[in-house]
Amino acid sequence: RALCVVVVNVIILYTHQSTCTDYSSSSIAFLSTQRLHMLVHVLRTACAHQFVMSLKEDMIRTLRAAVSQNKRRLIQTEGNFNLDLTYICDRIIAMSIPCVSGAPYRNDIREVARFFSQRHYGRFIIYNLCEHFEERGNGNYDTSLLYDQVERLPMRDHTAPRLHVLVRFCEHATSWLNQGPSH
Repeated sequence: RALCVVVVNVIILYTHQSTCTDYSSSSIAFLSTQRLHMLVHVLRTACAHQFVMSLKEDMIRTLRAAVSQNKRRLIQTEGNFNLDLTYICDRIIAMSIPCVSGAPYRNDIREVARFFSQRHYGRFIIYNLCEHFEERGNGNYDTSLLYDQVERLPMRDHTAPRLHVLVRFCEHATSWLNQGPSH
């Protein structure tokens, strides 16, 4: 994307150069002024690109806040986290499905991995309760992205889970939590 912006701006710059250099002079002062003029165009283009990229981040932040509405989010400036997750208690976290691609309002899976590696490294397990096909395939993410600490228990979205899946979840979660106070 950035390369495309640069290429388009170079084309505009050279097209604009012909209108900016209609003066016919070969003096050193004129050539220096012309180079300075070109430098101003390049700097202005770089600043515009930076501004557009900052708008993108603001739009994503606003979109995430709108999707979360009045739900709790983990927003910490210390680690630069803005995730749709919340601590139910000091050992249990609830979060939405991490996004592998395509949904900027979802938690980026790389940010989720960074959060767990910084805050709970080696002492967490993620229960993926989504079916494989949910959210354009995001429910079927590569578990190695989360250090292979993922247990899959597929449940249909917005419906009660099957009893045997719920029992299996409770047994596994109880076993995990009983392994130690740091789990």
